[in-house]
Amino acid sequence: MPGPNRMLSARVSRRTLVKSAGAAGIAFSLGSGLLGKGTLLRYADMTRLAAAEDETLQEIINIAITAEALAVTLIGGVVASAEAGMYDQPLPQLVIDIFNAARAAEQFHYDYLEAAGAVPLATTFTIPDPALLTSTQTLLSTVVQLETAFVAAYTAAARRFAELGHHELVKIAVQTVAVEAEHRVLANYVLGSRPANNYALYPALFGSVGEAAQALIDLGFIGGSGMPVSYPGPGEIDASMLSNTIAGAGPSAACIIPMAGVPGVALAAALSGAHEVADGDADGFGFARLVVTPEMSQLCYRLSVANIGQATAAHIHSGPAGTNGPVVVGFSAPGPDGLGAGCAVVDPLLAQDIIANPASYYVNVHTAEHPGGAVRGQLMRI
Repeated sequence: MPGPNRMLSARVSRRTLVKSAGAAGIAFSLGSGLLGKGTLLRYADMTRLAAAEDETLQEIINIAITAEALAVTLIGGVVASAEAGMYDQPLPQLVIDIFNAARAAEQFHYDYLEAAGAVPLATTFTIPDPALLTSTQTLLSTVVQLETAFVAAYTAAARRFAELGHHELVKIAVQTVAVEAEHRVLANYVLGSRPANNYALYPALFGSVGEAAQALIDLGFIGGSGMPVSYPGPGEIDASMLSNTIAGAGPSAACIIPMAGVPGVALAAALSGAHEVADGDADGFGFARLVVTPEMSQLCYRLSVANIGQATAAHIHSGPAGTNGPVVVGFSAPGPDGLGAGCAVVDPLLAQDIIANPASYYVNVHTAEHPGGAVRGQLMRI
């Protein structure tokens, strides 16, 4: 069986790897102390020479989930080594907790991408330097350097997503940049750098999204000669350490990414009790985000509501503002946290009409106290 390096190279060209690396930066939050002074700038130069314009969204998410698997694998090794007392400078429990939270975040990203149809290109990796698991200085300095690189790479990825018209992924990219930047600051602080938050703006190291994936191969994390390690899956990861995860991560992700080959149309509605024709919840408010794809007979949604109590149902109704109309698309009701997401099968003609005449349709969220609707809002193009 070919090694992971050959498998990766066979499925995605070097051009694709280089272009996809920014998305890989979603996941990869850990490395070894292999990057010497100036290495990031040398890779930045390589990236600018290797830009391409025809990368697909599927290629990006496949590289991203591969990097997610690598991140989970490496962080798991770090935690196990720390708990076994293998580091020359023992990691305090607080630092181990930080790594555990980072691993949970990366696993969430993996699950999100997998639900969207991403397929990892490798699940067996290599540790190029055993000092990663024994030297605290090597570990922390690498986290700082690589997080700086991944912030830059994923910033470039956000630009590529915008070029492809996937604005929801731009938002996810920016949200993830914030998480990766946070990881860098935490590592910098533990390393003893003062101030740890020493960037007003993160360096724009890369002219394209091309750095990280090829760097993983070149540095020996994929297909290298070091100790092989396999992605372990979620295992004992404590996801409760995280907050602000997307409710129903799988359906929500499926709303955004599987449309890689088919353009979806984004709609939104600002929800309020004041918009109800009668008996709305005066304090209630919320937001609905839809992606409608007639070619796939699909309408995907994400709902966020507050101050209405437990929702019992949610729908799209036909009818302009100030009137009540029949249900045309059913949603799953938001959960106790007010969040909900999913995808519904719709008649293509209905989907086309919703796109063409969004103001003739409204999102309505119902509760037991307000069975006719607690909050609603007319749809609009965004």
